[in-house]
Amino acid sequence: KAIRYEYSEPEQYSVMVGRALELWQELEVASGTTLYVNSGIVCWGYGDAPYTRNSFKTLSRLGSPLRELTPNELFHLYPQFSVAAVSYATYNPEGGFMRASACVQALAGVVRQMGGEIRENCRVTRLITEGDIVTVAIENVDAVTSSRVVLAAGPWTVSLLPELGLDLPVTAH
Repeated sequence: KAIRYEYSEPEQYSVMVGRALELWQELEVASGTTLYVNSGIVCWGYGDAPYTRNSFKTLSRLGSPLRELTPNELFHLYPQFSVAAVSYATYNPEGGFMRASACVQALAGVVRQMGGEIRENCRVTRLITEGDIVTVAIENVDAVTSSRVVLAAGPWTVSLLPELGLDLPVTAH
């Protein structure tokens, strides 16, 4: 749900956040629904604060409008936090959170508009590929055949694929 550009390394992660946000904003326009709330992001660290400092360097190279804060400035902006042990802090006006339920509904709407079908609460038991055709075997339901299939299994993808008899590389793009 959180949208933050603050990644120490590699720089590509911060770039991917920017691209993802562009796509979410396109969906916002298409769906007429507010999906993203830009609230700004504060990061702080203790001791040498390597992660926070490296994130600042990365985002500075990318031209982000973030700025460094002293612990005193951090306290004045956010008095609810104890800053006694904070050694380094940044504020980035870009970043916030996604309205998760609205995002799911907007995505489902686009899929349906494009002629896609969404099956919820269905256990996929097998994927069978024959040439350019994929058959999805679903527990207690008729199989679905298509030229394209999207399995949105999130963090379970890595364990789901072998269960389905698939040996595919899983990468983030």
